[in-house]
Amino acid sequence: MVGNMNITEDYVSFEVAKLLKEKGFDEESWCLYDLVSKKFAREIVTLDFRYNHNLPNYVASAPTLQTAMKWLRKVHNIGIFPSTYCLLKDGEVTHPYGTCITNLLTHEIIVDDCLPVETYEDAIEKALIYCLTNLI
Repeated sequence: MVGNMNITEDYVSFEVAKLLKEKGFDEESWCLYDLVSKKFAREIVTLDFRYNHNLPNYVASAPTLQTAMKWLRKVHNIGIFPSTYCLLKDGEVTHPYGTCITNLLTHEIIVDDCLPVETYEDAIEKALIYCLTNLI
């Protein structure tokens, strides 16, 4: 049994939130970024308050990584598939995570593991940035 582990939601970075807003993300979220100060804020009005913050104003919605991935799947037919593996270079592991990005309509692999990072969440973040800057 694993020890006392706190599992928390992982939200997109400021950079990804800004790109999502530019690319038309219009889903409701619990959190937002102030585009002027770049500060992250969690809505505290009520526990059930979700809102589309991507209206023409100075804030951007800050969805979870999973919500951003789901939006890419549903709206743009792009699948992000993080994976773990070990690449040995000179006897040392250089990175444990990579990402495969696919076109879900044609099943074509768009990017196959060219985004190596140290954590699962970083793999998703890098893939979101790649998709939002190069594919949409």
